[in-house]
Order: sequence, then C-alpha cells, then structure tokens
Amino acid sequence: MLSDRSGDVAVVTLNRPAAYNAVGTQLLTDLGAALDACSGDAHAIVLAGEGRHFCVGADLVEVWSAFGNEGRIRSFLTLFHQIADAIAASPVPVIAAVQGFALAGGLELALACDLIVAADNAEFGDQHINVGLIPGGGGSQRLPRAIGTRRSLALQLTGDRIDAQHALSWGLVHSVHPAAALLENAVELAMRIATRSREAVRRMRELSRVASTRPLDQGLPIELATAVAHMSSSDLPDALRRFTGREQKKEE
Repeated sequence: MLSDRSGDVAVVTLNRPAAYNAVGTQLLTDLGAALDACSGDAHAIVLAGEGRHFCVGADLVEVWSAFGNEGRIRSFLTLFHQIADAIAASPVPVIAAVQGFALAGGLELALACDLIVAADNAEFGDQHINVGLIPGGGGSQRLPRAIGTRRSLALQLTGDRIDAQHALSWGLVHSVHPAAALLENAVELAMRIATRSREAVRRMRELSRVASTRPLDQGLPIELATAVAHMSSSDLPDALRRFTGREQKKEE
C-alpha cells in the first residue's frame, strides 16, 4: 500500500500492480491500516490503483484455495465487508480514481467510495457470474443503489463490462479524464471538497446514506432534525460568515 499527501488530501494507492491490484487478505489489511492512518487529519482521501488497472477483483488464487472451507471464506468476505464499510463510513469523503479495470471486487471497492473519477480507458463490471460466483463485498447492495436495479442486474447477470463514458451516462462516475491526468483531477476534486466545512460535509454524507437506506417518510424527519442541529450550532460556518458579511456591506 502506498500513501501520500497533497495538502489536506491523502492519496492511498493499492500497490499490487503485477497482480493488477487483486484483493487478498493482506491487501485488505493494509488498506484498512492506511485508511485509519490518514483519516484523522486528512480532509479528503483519494483511493487509487498502481499500474494499468485500479483493481481486477479478488485474488482468485486465494479464493480458490479457500473454496469449500466455510470458515476461511467467511473470514475473507467478512474482512472485505469491514474494509468496504470502513470506506463508506469514513469520517472524510473518499474518491476513487479508476483507470483500466474496476471489476468484481474492484468495482465493490469503488462503489464504497463517495465519488468515482474515471480515466477514459476505465472499464467497470461485476464479473462474478463469469466464474460462477456472486458478489461478496457489497456489490449486490451498493450497485443497484448507484445505478438502479435493472442496470445492475444487466451487469451482474451477463458479466459484461461498460466503458467510462457509459458509466458516466449511468451516473456511476462523476467525471472522465485522460488517463495521464486522472490522479491530478481526482486530487483537485478532493481539494475542492476539502475546503468546505468539515461538519457540513460530514452531515451531508450522513443524510445521503439515509436517503439510500430509508424510505422518504423516514428520511425527511431525519433531514429536519439534522438541519436544525446544524444551524443551531453557535459555531457559524466561515463560508456563511463571509457571505453574510458581503450582504451587510451591500445593504450599507
């Protein structure tokens, strides 16, 4: 695992390029440690992949060696869920920077992030079905929430891949950039978010998670309570202070 900093933005990079960043127990453990190390003081995190591909999915050698052993399979998939959930519940926004393939478990890692920025050579797919498997890292739940049930089933039942522009049209990715400029643009987006009020960003992300898991009649009261708590705080956001200052000057 590689870790770097660009101001308030931490860049965490999957570092198994020879294996196209295939996900095994060690990579998941290292990723969890890297996220823990930078989430305390970073204002945003970029999750990237070293080499040609973001991540091609689980390390099938490790999975195959555990196949049929319920204890080992449960241990691996539980760890995968824990890391994906840690990304989704990170105290700061996480942006996936995807080049090349984001397949199966690689797609599941990207889906756990708040936003996905793609290179123009990126391809996305849930290819578990191609080897007779099903998602075990959150893909069956997060993909339909990201692109809808029918589009999700189309990818999961056929094992097909879609390119970056297709993913953009489906709302799976935030933006598409030349591969050589992918990381630069992902960090730039993270820096923009990092300049926003940390408390507002935190609560916005919480409400977004509520929207994806609760019915509207439950989500609206939660939004109301959260907004009241946020705007009742004595800590006036700097952005609002600057805005009200400008408005007062206009009135004068």
